[in-house]
Amino acid sequence: MADAIGAANENDVFAGFYHLRTFCEHYMKKGIGMLIEEKITGDELSSKYNSSLDPRMTSGLPAISMIYESASKLMHERNGGREEFERLLSDIEGHLSAKELFKKYATK
Repeated sequence: MADAIGAANENDVFAGFYHLRTFCEHYMKKGIGMLIEEKITGDELSSKYNSSLDPRMTSGLPAISMIYESASKLMHERNGGREEFERLLSDIEGHLSAKELFKKYATK
């Protein structure tokens, strides 16, 4: 995420969206045991990743697949600004924190 923050800090928020999207893609691939270089559509990747999550992650918490989709849309449409970037960054941090918390308190 450092590349995303660096790009946004250099006033290239669209590069920031690109780096956020790339972070999400790599994070989801790692989460399901895929190699980074393996080809898969964003929809397929999101579906596989979401099905691998603790069910408690679907109860209104930030979804990394939706962050990926939003970053991609903002980047391709060249729409959005620093506010949207910060929201996506915060959502990624929320997702990662929730995942760690649920891992710590795994249901049996």
